[in-house]
Amino acid sequence: MACLCALGMAGVAQEPPTLRVTTHLVQINLVAHDKKGQPVADLTRDDFVLVDQGQPQKISIFSVDSGRPLPAPGRAAAAKPAALPPNYFSNRLERPSGTPSSATVILFDGLNTRFEDQACARSELVKFLQ
Repeated sequence: MACLCALGMAGVAQEPPTLRVTTHLVQINLVAHDKKGQPVADLTRDDFVLVDQGQPQKISIFSVDSGRPLPAPGRAAAAKPAALPPNYFSNRLERPSGTPSSATVILFDGLNTRFEDQACARSELVKFLQ
């Protein structure tokens, strides 16, 4: 893998910025349906067993998402989260009440996909959404 370094004003190569990332959390999303094909909404972490390379793993965080609006926050939820220290960043979003917890985007490549394939894809998408 090649690394491009910017030359400084004196013509000396500068070190590229370093980004170090550590994670101890892996997110796994799933959709559970019952025998009739209906979504199952009352699952808890105790309903699952997580195994990685044959070794059971602890489920540290468990949440249930749905397309329903979130309830209005109570007094405790209204408090603003603490600010992060300088040079610390997070991808966690603070959502206002009533905002869905996720969104699905379907993208069609109209430039690089043949017209016949686009028509077929649209037809299959309509079937899926129905």
